Amino acid sequence: MHNLFLSENNLTIEKRGAPARINFSRGSALLETMIFMPVFLTLVFSILWHAKILIIRQKLVIASRYGTDLIIKGSKNMNGIRNEIEKFLKMKNLNVKIKISKPVPAPAFNPPSSYVEIYCKIDSPVWLGGKTYISARSEVLNDTCTTLFGKSK
Repeated sequence: MHNLFLSENNLTIEKRGAPARINFSRGSALLETMIFMPVFLTLVFSILWHAKILIIRQKLVIASRYGTDLIIKGSKNMNGIRNEIEKFLKMKNLNVKIKISKPVPAPAFNPPSSYVEIYCKIDSPVWLGGKTYISARSEVLNDTCTTLFGKSK
């Protein structure tokens, strides 16, 4: 029996005494790539997006701690502290809100405390909900060294 190999449009038809078979090897590689690429690109995009969020969060935490350090020093008033934090952030295209509290009375036997909160709203892709909110807060106890809000009793 003779082996017969015919080729048409990248399909190989083989006949070896058995019924004819069609080989689809080139089409299956393209199909696997079409399925794999969107999954891979979504995974890479998600990793990069979450890394960006974590970097912004860390910068907000550092800025809020810087604000509480300025409260402890007592060298600036509330507007001066807010301006220093805004200069420290220098982040474009971010909607940042800064909240600095006056001393809040604490429970008995604890001195009053002050805090700095920073909120940031980021426009995220629609499939992630449209908006992402990030916040950071740092708190400091107002003891006799703090002169920003007056001496604690």
